[in-house]
Amino acid sequence: EGARDGEGAAWSRTVQFHQDFYDNLIRHALPVDIRAARAFSGSARKLDLLFWVGYRLRALQRPLRLTWTNLHGQFGAENACIRSFRQAFKTDIAHLCEVFPKLPIALDDGGMTLQPADPGMLLVPPRKGIRKAPAGKDAAA
Repeated sequence: EGARDGEGAAWSRTVQFHQDFYDNLIRHALPVDIRAARAFSGSARKLDLLFWVGYRLRALQRPLRLTWTNLHGQFGAENACIRSFRQAFKTDIAHLCEVFPKLPIALDDGGMTLQPADPGMLLVPPRKGIRKAPAGKDAAA
C-alpha cells in the first residue's frame, strides 16, 4: 500500500534490496556516530555524503577516482547544471572536512579521489577536560 505526497505520487512503504546489495551492506555495515549525523542534520546531501564516504571507506581497497559527471549523477539531483552542482559539492565536502579534517578526499578540476582509510575517522572524538559540576555543590566552593 502506498502513501501519497502533496502532488499525488505514490510512495511505497517498503524498500526491497537485491540480495547481492543486501549482502554487501551486511558485510560492510557502517556504525554511525549520532553526533556526526547531528552535525549535518540540516542538509540531506551532507548526510548522504557522510554516509556514502563512510560506506566507501569500509569497502575501498585502492583509491577511487570519480569525475564530476560521476558525482553529479550520484548526488546532483537538484542541480541541473553541473557547474552549480560542482560548487555546492565542494562546499559540502569542505564542511565534512572541517568536522573530520583527516578525511582522505582530494578535489580537483577533474573530480574527486577518495583514498582507502580507517572509517573510524568519521567518529567524533570525545570531549576531554570538561566536567560537570557535582549536583548540589556550589561551583565556587
